[in-house]
Amino acid sequence: MTSSSPEKLELKPHQAALLEALAEKDQRVARMYQGALQVMTQTSNSDRFALAAHGVRELMEKAPKYFHGAFQERLSSLGERTRQFVEVWKKEALQSTCHVDGAWNGQVDPKLEKFLRHVVTFVEAYERDQPSRRQQVGEMLRLLDPLKLQLPEPIRELRIEEWILCRDFFIGVAHHGRETEESEFFGWLGVLERFMLNQLRPHTFDDHRDLDKIIDQGEGHVDS
Repeated sequence: MTSSSPEKLELKPHQAALLEALAEKDQRVARMYQGALQVMTQTSNSDRFALAAHGVRELMEKAPKYFHGAFQERLSSLGERTRQFVEVWKKEALQSTCHVDGAWNGQVDPKLEKFLRHVVTFVEAYERDQPSRRQQVGEMLRLLDPLKLQLPEPIRELRIEEWILCRDFFIGVAHHGRETEESEFFGWLGVLERFMLNQLRPHTFDDHRDLDKIIDQGEGHVDS
């Protein structure tokens, strides 16, 4: 039995530009994107939408961590604090005289008091270091922006919402919780591709004469 070879991956100009921009940042992220596109060429694969969506979701999740170590350091810090929290739970809370046969009763003794103080410290640190989902996206967009522009708040909120909507779509498809078709899938993918390309490689004018010409045309200085 012979299997058909996958169709050749032909990139559109904006896809080739995005793949190059991702590769400049991190080859692992570029492979995620290329892999998702490759899966979509496998038209005989009945699960290609979910598999490709999984790759895109991974791209959206991992890109900020690979591009900026601060994201990974934050996750590592949370993991270490959680481990310490569990240790205190076992050594202090579960050894308290208030804990008998899996039930809690009586006045707070020194061991339980020590654990409760640790709980307060843990919660305060978590709230300080683990921002909300929207805050995380906003920080990611700031880090990815090579121009480091301070966007007006309404525009910033729109971009955050755009990223979240794309992420929710691909998560839904990846988890087989949302049915889709090729036109819809590529529609959402196109939104994400252009979004990331604008963040990673915003359009610049290498020739100031081109920019001057556009400005002049806008002001009516050039005859049509």
